[in-house]
Amino acid sequence: MEADIRFQSYFNQAPSSCLTRTEIKSSSLQCVPLHFVKRSYVCSAVHQDNSIATGRATTDQVSKLFTKPLPSIADYISAFDWCKESNDLKSVRRVHMRMCENGLHVHPELGNLLVTVFVQCGCRCDALAVFNRLHKRNEFSWTALIEDSVDSMEFKEALGLYEQMIVDSVAYSRYTIVAALQACRGDNCVETGYEIHAQAEKLGFSASDVYLKSAMVDLYCKCGSMVDAEAVITKQSGWDAVSCTALMAGHVMQGAGYEALQCFEKMQDQGVTPRPATFVLSLRAGVLVGAQEKGQQLHSEIVKAGYDRNIFVGSSLVDLYSKYGLLPEAQAVFDYLPNPDVVCWTALIAGYSEHGFGEQALDCLERMEANGVYQNMVTFMFGLKACAVIGAVKRAQEMHSSLLKLGYDRDLVVANALVDTYANWGLLADAWLVFFNLPVKDLATFNSLMCGYSEHGLGEETLRLFHGLRAEGMFPDVITFVSCLGACGSIQSIDSGRELHIEIVKQGLETVLSVGSAVLDMYMKCQCSEEAWGTFCALPMKDDVLWTSLIEGYAEEEFYEEALECMEQMQQEGVPFSPFTYASGLKACKGIGLSSKGKELHAGIVKLGFEEEIVACNILLDMYASAGLFLEAEAVFQRMQFPDDISWNVLIGGYGEHGLDHNVLDCFQMMRQEGVRLNEASCVLALKACGNLTDIDYGRELHIEIIQERLERDPFVNSSLVDMYSNCGFLGDAFDVFSELPAQDVVSWTALISGLVKAGFNKKALNYLQHMQQVSVHPNSATFACALKACGDIRDLSTGQRLHYDIIKEEYEGDNFVAISLIDMYGKCSSIDHAQEVFNELPVKDVVAWTALLTGFVRHGLTVEALACFRQMKPFISPNAITFVCILKACSTLKAIECGREIHSDVFAKGLDANQAILNWLVHMYASCGLLEDAVYVFDELEVRGSSLWTLLMAGYAREGQMNMIPDLLERMLLECGYISKEDWAQILTVCNAVKTLDMCFKLHKATVERGYDTDFLVDNTLKSIYAYCTLAAGLVEKSETPSCLTAPEPALSAV
Repeated sequence: MEADIRFQSYFNQAPSSCLTRTEIKSSSLQCVPLHFVKRSYVCSAVHQDNSIATGRATTDQVSKLFTKPLPSIADYISAFDWCKESNDLKSVRRVHMRMCENGLHVHPELGNLLVTVFVQCGCRCDALAVFNRLHKRNEFSWTALIEDSVDSMEFKEALGLYEQMIVDSVAYSRYTIVAALQACRGDNCVETGYEIHAQAEKLGFSASDVYLKSAMVDLYCKCGSMVDAEAVITKQSGWDAVSCTALMAGHVMQGAGYEALQCFEKMQDQGVTPRPATFVLSLRAGVLVGAQEKGQQLHSEIVKAGYDRNIFVGSSLVDLYSKYGLLPEAQAVFDYLPNPDVVCWTALIAGYSEHGFGEQALDCLERMEANGVYQNMVTFMFGLKACAVIGAVKRAQEMHSSLLKLGYDRDLVVANALVDTYANWGLLADAWLVFFNLPVKDLATFNSLMCGYSEHGLGEETLRLFHGLRAEGMFPDVITFVSCLGACGSIQSIDSGRELHIEIVKQGLETVLSVGSAVLDMYMKCQCSEEAWGTFCALPMKDDVLWTSLIEGYAEEEFYEEALECMEQMQQEGVPFSPFTYASGLKACKGIGLSSKGKELHAGIVKLGFEEEIVACNILLDMYASAGLFLEAEAVFQRMQFPDDISWNVLIGGYGEHGLDHNVLDCFQMMRQEGVRLNEASCVLALKACGNLTDIDYGRELHIEIIQERLERDPFVNSSLVDMYSNCGFLGDAFDVFSELPAQDVVSWTALISGLVKAGFNKKALNYLQHMQQVSVHPNSATFACALKACGDIRDLSTGQRLHYDIIKEEYEGDNFVAISLIDMYGKCSSIDHAQEVFNELPVKDVVAWTALLTGFVRHGLTVEALACFRQMKPFISPNAITFVCILKACSTLKAIECGREIHSDVFAKGLDANQAILNWLVHMYASCGLLEDAVYVFDELEVRGSSLWTLLMAGYAREGQMNMIPDLLERMLLECGYISKEDWAQILTVCNAVKTLDMCFKLHKATVERGYDTDFLVDNTLKSIYAYCTLAAGLVEKSETPSCLTAPEPALSAV
């Protein structure tokens, strides 16, 4: 015990906390266990002569050793003092050399002191060399070497030295015991710790020394023996700040936040005043348990204790409020701190990043750098996360450059964050480069890149990485298997998927829900629904996640009825629906066209309060928009609190799908006004609407915005620009956009060819197709479809047949889209036999293919064949609106009234009785067949009645000899119809000629003048014919007999 008095130590000059600065940081953010600061030796205090110990050593002390022939012991001690203060290893070695010259190299007092000096100067080898030559080693040299072993994490060596010290019967101090306990803690050797604890109690150390007691608590906490740790405190000298803080650190390290807070409360009940380190750990415990009120209560106590400006406590408070999402409070605490350091800045940046406030996080990062605080690796990680939140690619790349300069890029944690960030953005080349340059890779590195590959559809690369991972001797985890299963599904590699499934079963991971869900999803994507169902049934626990995976799988693979049946079964088994379950169910409703079932699910979403769930709302929006139920879609959209870019795109896409191009542009402008960033999908939709409306002015404005947002290099945006300019008739601008492309791929070529076809430049379009092939760009299905349309429009059968050969060569003949275009082309080119051959070879004959063939038959007057084709189709395929229009044309031509009535019933049964095109042709058919009552019945159901239909009905009455009906129909038509073209008006005049009355002639003449058509050559001649037919030459008409509007007849009429 006497030796302790001769040393000044950390404990004799006790600071406000037993934790070092580094340990405070660790406790506040990472919760590493508590450590203790070892003692620092003052050499001059070793000597018994107190007169020598006065004053500080100077550089002259080392020089004196070489000026005196025989330096004294005091001279050597003074020299050692200076060496230790200056940490000058070179001088220590000079002193050691002088000792050897004077024969003092094995001097007991100086030799042991020299060991401590070498240890402090970081030269363990020299310390051991001196130590091994000493005949008499004291506690100072032993303890110094034990502490140095602990610092070097050579815990077994430290315990070996301690045991040897006991064997040599060297008296040890509390510092030796603390160092030995630290070695036990590091080596997780609780049994040896028990022995040292017993020795300490036997010597009476633990009862009187709080720091020794704290070391014991720390050891038991690290080894997970919390009962023993608490027993040390309660059985010894009672509760004190240092021991309680060590116990709290143990609880926090074990994740036992409630127990740590209970310990804090007991400590306060015992009247122990908390230290800053105690508050740091209590705040960390508050974070663990999510006790927001407790955290705010602790904040009040910290203010009362006067620690609210303490940097360590302040950092922990910022961290606590950040974790709770109380960012204004975190910012307020931060702003009150005098000089926030990197730990404090990082806590605040982490809070903003974790809660999605990327802009604020990056702003903090800039302010931190402006204040001269340098980032550490943790700061960089959260900075990268902030970039990922807001998609700040350029900023992330700048941070990457900084990491390279600082040498942090090879740190595994930072590198993993970089790989993950780049992979999530789809910058897979950058992610691979970081991955490739890492000297050492762990499982997380592989997983980050594999997830990126899998999510972006690079299934083969994902599986290649998996094999590389296994070659490195690593064992896959849950994340690895989920990524690989997703990859197998994306490339439909069922064999690899089954191999993975077997390995999953071997590792016993098949019952993990995320893995089971991934296996199920893989089988679904590989079109193995039976194996997916078997996987589902084999799982012992089926929660909403697994059910939803099954339902989503059925919906994605277009097994819509099975998906809805699963939902019913899930409900019967009492498993509650999640927002994602509803989203999958709504997909099925959209696919099967069950808007009534969709509305039922919508009611469930409202009832359960899922209306704010963005995923479910977007699917609901998509279902209503796709069905054309825009009142419901707009109502859903209006109730969404924070619609994202997907929500806007779904609504805009719905409008576009139903030809509501004005609504598309209005919605797009609203999106821009709301501050939603321009994205590729919305640009494509808006450009298509501009093209359909030939709104070149808005199209040009949008083009400027696209350039400003740097979206012009996206192939789909560029293709849409080409298409827009082509549709607006500005083919020069379309070609300019096309020419400026850095790489003219098949998408951009197809857009240009499509634009030329739509503008009627069919031959030019075919020339561009030829040029495209000459520059080694292979056409895709869309290119072939455009080219075939061009051939059909100009009846170029030979070019069409050449394209057919190219299609077979490129293996597109099985593509339904291309095959239907071929049928249409052959139909237009009067080659019905070839059209029939292409149709017969189709593996799947859908309604569009049947309709294309029917159209070809009808176009060429093969109405009997058209009706036969329709009867052949009907048992297997449900006709659509275009099919009905086509077959009604055939019925009208053939006057096949029985077939027509049957089609009318089908139209009503399918709910298409409001379709204007179908109703028009029903009127045409009934009128052509002389069934005027039926024609009028359908005619009256029409919301919009064009002049051609009125003319058709009047012509029907004329054919049936019911002339008395024509004047009434004419009066109604003149009242209802706004615009009537000159051609239609001439036809109306011809039909009304059947009435053969002068009043009708005058009425028609008056209406002709009012519409300004009396100067038109065709109308004028038709009117003359009417007068002539009524045996009333225009020159014989008396002025008094003519209507008032004709008092000054036009020259054309007076020249009969």
